Amino acid sequence: MAGRHARGDANAGRPSRLTRGLVLLAAGAAVAVLALVLPSDGASAGDGTAAATGSTGTTTLTLVTACSGCRFSLTSSTDRADTVWHTRFRRATDGEVTFTVPTSRTVGLTIAVRAPWVTQQQFVSLVALRYADDDAGDAVPASAARGGKRAFGCWAGTSSDSARLRVAVRRRTVATPDGDALAVLAWARTARPTLAPGYRTTDGVLGAQGTTTCEAPVAA
Repeated sequence: MAGRHARGDANAGRPSRLTRGLVLLAAGAAVAVLALVLPSDGASAGDGTAAATGSTGTTTLTLVTACSGCRFSLTSSTDRADTVWHTRFRRATDGEVTFTVPTSRTVGLTIAVRAPWVTQQQFVSLVALRYADDDAGDAVPASAARGGKRAFGCWAGTSSDSARLRVAVRRRTVATPDGDALAVLAWARTARPTLAPGYRTTDGVLGAQGTTTCEAPVAA
């Protein structure tokens, strides 16, 4: 399913037509992108990113969601890190799920979502932390998420010892090789500062296979 295209490789493969522009990323160090990287949008400033990069502490990240049956996992991977940090999937209970993250690893953090009603197996949905038309701090209603054409899933990070993120989850029908199927549309209710790359979506859905490698900010 995933292409053989590593970002920056001269032998890049073509995007798969089966996912209609959903981002499909190959596992491992190479990133296989099956949708277009957006060169026009980079990192959004703020939220303590520079301090987070050099921090040795931890951050308690709480995801607040109305999807009680959903499971979430975190992955942190940047083009300046030697290793990939990740968690197992955890189920939200009583409207929340909490993770303890090395603060330095909040930079380049992505959030994957699984829901019990999903019927497609082509990708795992990521939380869209910001759509291209939004600025960090903007409220993002469902209509804006559904209409979002380009999205960023890489968090710019935080230097705080705790953070809360409100995640909205909706059912979305997408095309698959076996016909239409249900996928997760997930987004931050308040747009967050993000890192490149950004990707095209299908009706707001941001999806991936494997690890998303984020572009870390250059230290001053």
